[in-house]
Amino acid sequence: VAYEQQDYYHSVQWLEESVCVVIPFFCVFLCCIVIMLRIFATNRHFLDNSRYILFAYMLINDTLQLLSSVILFLLVIGLVTFPTVYCVPLLLLSTSTFMNTTLILATMSLERYVAIIYPLQCPAAWRSD
Repeated sequence: VAYEQQDYYHSVQWLEESVCVVIPFFCVFLCCIVIMLRIFATNRHFLDNSRYILFAYMLINDTLQLLSSVILFLLVIGLVTFPTVYCVPLLLLSTSTFMNTTLILATMSLERYVAIIYPLQCPAAWRSD
């Protein structure tokens, strides 16, 4: 709001203060993700089930998106300017991980739908008698 009202002093001040909140939360999030991925990697049951594999993909995708967002945020805070050739891959990573989220969620929903409906289907060999 301060930026839209062209109050640049307060908008920069808010951005600088928000760094103190973003970095610790990102570190806590990253630790939780690493713990969950380690559990997935060490337990064979999780590696054999498509539901958990899709969930692990979602965790990795969200981590990459958050990492790219935090990097972009810190670059804006630091007023860092660099050539477009370095900026484009970072923006491409951020955009693609954002778009992948909906695809992974749709795949997870489809997998659950198939898992519920498939056992309810009667094989052709079954007869009513």
